[in-house]
Amino acid sequence: MSGYQFAHVEVYSAKGAPGGQAKKKNGQRAWTAQEILDEAERLELASMHVAEGGPPPEIIPGEVDDFPSLRDAQVRASSKKESFPYTEKDGTVSKRQRKLRADAASLYTCVISLPVLTEDALADPALKSDCMRVMGQAMEHERKRLESLGGRMMMGVVHWDERNVHVHLYGLDLEKGRVDHLHPGRSAKTAFHEAHKGKSAKDVKKAANAAYCDAMREWQNDLHRDVFSDAGLLRFGPRRARLSTAEYNKLKAAKAQEAVDTRRADAAKARRATYEGALADIVRKAGSAIQESAKASNEVAKRKVDLLVREGDAEGKAALAEQEINRGREMSHNAEAKMRAIEVGLNAIETRQMDYRPEKEKKPEGLKFGPAAPKDKAKRTTLADAVRPAYDFLVGIAKRAFRLRQKEADLTQKEAEQADERRHQEAEMRRRAAILEKTEKAAGRNIPDDIAAIAQDRPLENNHDDFPGACFVTRDMDFSKLSEKFDETTNLDLMKAHRATSDAVLICQERPEILDDFVKGQQAIEAVAALRGFDLETGKHDPAKAADKALATRHEDQLPDPIKVVRKDLQRQRQRGD
Repeated sequence: MSGYQFAHVEVYSAKGAPGGQAKKKNGQRAWTAQEILDEAERLELASMHVAEGGPPPEIIPGEVDDFPSLRDAQVRASSKKESFPYTEKDGTVSKRQRKLRADAASLYTCVISLPVLTEDALADPALKSDCMRVMGQAMEHERKRLESLGGRMMMGVVHWDERNVHVHLYGLDLEKGRVDHLHPGRSAKTAFHEAHKGKSAKDVKKAANAAYCDAMREWQNDLHRDVFSDAGLLRFGPRRARLSTAEYNKLKAAKAQEAVDTRRADAAKARRATYEGALADIVRKAGSAIQESAKASNEVAKRKVDLLVREGDAEGKAALAEQEINRGREMSHNAEAKMRAIEVGLNAIETRQMDYRPEKEKKPEGLKFGPAAPKDKAKRTTLADAVRPAYDFLVGIAKRAFRLRQKEADLTQKEAEQADERRHQEAEMRRRAAILEKTEKAAGRNIPDDIAAIAQDRPLENNHDDFPGACFVTRDMDFSKLSEKFDETTNLDLMKAHRATSDAVLICQERPEILDDFVKGQQAIEAVAALRGFDLETGKHDPAKAADKALATRHEDQLPDPIKVVRKDLQRQRQRGD
């Protein structure tokens, strides 16, 4: 293995960019955490940049070993609560809690790529094993770093369907939820800002960016020292070192040979240690034999003493046995009481006789009586006594039920708001259609069936063919033909298809049987545009931003630059008072 190292870190949130924007400040698409996991799992329409039918992702277990568990852990982390200062009406400042913002970074990712072609690794088992060894060492290096900062290395995913062998590492902070402190650059930048509050914003910003870059260089240096140096990889590529191709090839070969020599030296050292260990074992066994012969002479004397002591020990052992029996009975009784408490408590939580009580400033989390709790004070006391043996366990169960009810209530409220918005939009559409129908009728023109149906509040029977130019993807569609169609579509035609498909998505909100097809078509167009480096909003083509350079050169058409009109009026303008 020869070449130079490549490693990159990034963090993602549940929402993407702040404010729900489609792009980040650098112009790249603002992917959400779940979209990143979709791409890692190679879900349909989430990995349009790779060909279909390739090898599936290979998971390197961490805290979890499958994608559903990783998704659940990420959702839990993004739902954590954090404290913030709150100023009361009397001017005092207290601490309150709130859920993490939807655009707060809650997923840490790291990409480690090796200078090895995937097809070569798949064809050579020894090379593949070497790649897995290096990626495993990199994952272990990152695991130790994340754990030192309070994070957890959740899982690694190796993709065997792209050009170079690489692994994606995913980390979370299950306690805080946020993962900004796990990112070396972001952590250094935040610390710099905190240490220089009150100074010139411009100077601090520039110096903070420098601190960010220094921290990322240090992270790359540590990774090279602990992992890639022993693997025979260089820290920098030929451009950074200002090397010619010949000089760079010599340097790669020397570094690779250094790694081979190091592994051979380590193997020889291990064999020497094994040999020395065998000699030490022989000497140790010989010494043990001598000691055994010396002990044998004392065994007879010990037996005589044991006979005298055994009679006195019998009474003590009987007392100990009685204590163990009593302790076993007590443990059995406690276990039965705990089982009864769990049974009663689960029923009370399910029927809302007991609910979860969140943690407050001076009171820890616990249980409280719910809306269906008995009114009689004696019955309440009996219920509280019944669940006490399993109180801590039941608090955890009640907390989960409380969160589920919260999510259900939020979802219900969101659905109600969306329904109100839809009703408002439909009423506005009917009003406009009625005005158009009245106008067309007064002018003696034919009224389109769709306009009449909207004005009279009759359902529209739309199908795929009613949206010319829109793209839709059905389950039984031949994806090879769809790919060929996209290959023949120019950038500007792709932009027109995207607009038509977006209109179809808006119109078909009440037709779920065809809505999903248009949504998939919209996603497919956006994926193809990203591969080409074509911006569907501005109509501009930038090959530098293309994910696939070959596709970027196939279609290069774009919208022309707007005409700039420069008007020079040399005539003197009359003003008041002239």
